[in-house]
Amino acid sequence: MENILCVDVEDWYHPEYVKKFSGSKEIRVTQNVDAAIQLLDKCDVKATFFVVGEIAEACPEILDKIVKSGHEVAFHGYYHDTLWGLSPEVFRVEIKKYNSLVKSITGCECLGFRAPSYSLDNRTKWAIDVLEEEGFAYDSSIFPIRTPLYGEPRAPIMPYNPSSKNITKQDTSRKFMEFPALVYPIAGLKIPAAGGFYLRLLPLFILKRAIKRMNKQGFPAVFSFHTWEIDPNTPRLKLGIYKSFVTYHNLPHTSEKLINLISAFRFTSFKHYLEKNNLL
Repeated sequence: MENILCVDVEDWYHPEYVKKFSGSKEIRVTQNVDAAIQLLDKCDVKATFFVVGEIAEACPEILDKIVKSGHEVAFHGYYHDTLWGLSPEVFRVEIKKYNSLVKSITGCECLGFRAPSYSLDNRTKWAIDVLEEEGFAYDSSIFPIRTPLYGEPRAPIMPYNPSSKNITKQDTSRKFMEFPALVYPIAGLKIPAAGGFYLRLLPLFILKRAIKRMNKQGFPAVFSFHTWEIDPNTPRLKLGIYKSFVTYHNLPHTSEKLINLISAFRFTSFKHYLEKNNLL
């Protein structure tokens, strides 16, 4: 079973708990993308890179480097703004701008989207129609549990065709696919195991069990990490105890845990998975 690995290409000041407080915007993303590609090369893994638009605009060489390394480029919002703060019209403009940029630099079409902070829920369900109308084939923005920041606990945990009237429902009339973030159902609970903070927080055996359980059901697990999470020198702000813990906990060990995890399973990009399974 091939699973899907995602790299959210953000700089250190983009995370939701940081962006409101960061003043200086030292650019570290270029070196972090290089580090991510080297890590994936070491593990012989291809992935989908969800890139923030303003990063692609400021550092277009990143897109070229990702594609030439055999990975997929997808969209992660233009300014890493949540969907809750956008309108359908603004979102469509940002998509067109990003798609044009990706096409001009790489010659590739952008097929996928991930909303910053998993901000696709029933408040922002309009995004599904916009994405499909703009030629996207898939989304990976739904977190099927409730957290303090995001989540839609009634959403399916397996890949499905989401309804734009209610994202918790299947719409078999559409081809557009949703790949929810990975969770581990156990004893009536759903443990978040999608990577990022949960990669840094949870023991590896829990993450591995989550992946194995999804595979046992016949579906790929969707796992992610952020480029700033593998940077040992990520700048740290005083965000308060909770927000600092979520943002910075265990950063020095992210790369080590990530290599252990992705070496234990087969991973690929969304594009390769969709092509291989005749879903495009």
